[in-house]
Amino acid sequence: MVLSALASAATQAVAIRTGRDFVFGLVPAFDPAGTRNVTAWSASMLLAGAAALAGLAARRTARAGHVTLWGLLAAAAALWSLASMTGVLGLLPLPDDGVSPAVRESSAVAWALLRRALVWAAASLLVLASVRELARRGPTRLAVESRTVDRLTVPLVAAAGLLAAASLVSAGAAHAWGAAAEPWYRFLFVDFEGNLPSWYSALLLLACGAAAGAVGAASRVRGDATSHYWFVMAAGFVALSADEAAALHELLVTPLRSLVGGSPWLRYPLIVPGTVAVAVTAVVFGRFVWQLPGDTRRALLGGGGLFLTGALGLETAGGWFDPELYGPNLPYLLLATAEEACEMGGVSGVLVGMLRHVERHAGPLDLRWADVPPRAHPRD
Repeated sequence: MVLSALASAATQAVAIRTGRDFVFGLVPAFDPAGTRNVTAWSASMLLAGAAALAGLAARRTARAGHVTLWGLLAAAAALWSLASMTGVLGLLPLPDDGVSPAVRESSAVAWALLRRALVWAAASLLVLASVRELARRGPTRLAVESRTVDRLTVPLVAAAGLLAAASLVSAGAAHAWGAAAEPWYRFLFVDFEGNLPSWYSALLLLACGAAAGAVGAASRVRGDATSHYWFVMAAGFVALSADEAAALHELLVTPLRSLVGGSPWLRYPLIVPGTVAVAVTAVVFGRFVWQLPGDTRRALLGGGGLFLTGALGLETAGGWFDPELYGPNLPYLLLATAEEACEMGGVSGVLVGMLRHVERHAGPLDLRWADVPPRAHPRD
């Protein structure tokens, strides 16, 4: 969070001073007013984490039939997480008269940084308050029950299907009604960034990172020599989450196109480094995955395979109908929607598989939150 704020301030200051973008697109990647970059992702995911911790605190403090303050805070943080990455928040207006363009630009950046800093600060305070409340009640045991995973599977699949359906409906509405439906099209179409589907995908990937980190922590406690694989996997999911939200990979499209030429098979040339990354991952993790329990291995390979079907296979096919060359067309619409549905479905499968692994193989993990003495709550 602090690094993101410093990078945002530094890149914007240099951009204002020099009057141009620099260093391969770093200015838009760290624009504090943006919804498709690293700063928006860090604020949104921090709020999502705050919502999760507040929800955990609500569960531990709730009484039957009661909605606690922690539950309301969790809901508010979840909604604000969505708002932080989908452009719902706006900048405060500036007066038009007597203000030079440089001053207006600097003021806009300052307001954006202030707004983002307030979001970061509020989320951080909620995280600290939640951790302190949990710490006062003693260690928290993270354990996954079979019925919990069963109840989670259907909503995850339904969410991917609903988002894909909403994407198609919004595209049809934009075609039928034009500008009147454009805001909903931008907010729901799966091929756009900084909207509801991209926020949900980033959240799924971050949840996979958290699950992998929890498995790694439990493995380390047991003295398992393979725990570092889980931590590397967790870091990879977090990086993918940031990339999904900030679309950092898009910075490579133009230079790669200049290298590979105009072949329709490589209209989206990111499949080349993507294929190389998959091959390297297979070599590094192959033995580790093969040693996993059969149900975990099948879940990871199945979910990963479905994700790659969309990310590499359908992405390649979409290059033949690229709207930049041929304009809006139905084949591209269907391929883009299927691609994102495969990616969301694949990540959902991986998440469910890791939760099953925690339930059946990793065991519960005791979290000791802070050096705060537990206190007795006789009525809890």
